[in-house]
Amino acid sequence: MFDGHDVFGWGINLAGSINVTRDDALQFWGVYGDGVGGMGNDTSFVNSDAALKANGDLVALEYVSGMLAFTHNWTPRWRSTVTYGYANLQNTDLQASDAYDYTHYASANVIYKIFKRFSIGLEGLYGYHQVKSDAHGDVFRFQVGMLYSLFD
Repeated sequence: MFDGHDVFGWGINLAGSINVTRDDALQFWGVYGDGVGGMGNDTSFVNSDAALKANGDLVALEYVSGMLAFTHNWTPRWRSTVTYGYANLQNTDLQASDAYDYTHYASANVIYKIFKRFSIGLEGLYGYHQVKSDAHGDVFRFQVGMLYSLFD
């Protein structure tokens, strides 16, 4: 079906972590580009790299996403992180009405370090998703997790 269709994709990614104080850190991540949705946050599981335009040309889809997080260490054993993330994929006219459009995502947790390399935590998460037709939905959930780190 797509024999002979080629399109150029490109993207930039910037991520980092900044220690604000001895007990606080700010983490960030951003991606922008054309044809990079398959490698992005929330869009890697859908056809999000390229699509056909109304004239039959294949086009790389514009993608933008970002994440911001703040971690606070309450004590040497207790810490919390709050996050917010956003991802947006520009659609073409020929894409299905249920094609991915954008999401908002947020979380907050509290983590307890039981041992040097073993922690347990509780997290609340919220997500909002909208598709090309403007249909949307949201969900709130809780999870309990355990983390074992091989390295310090």
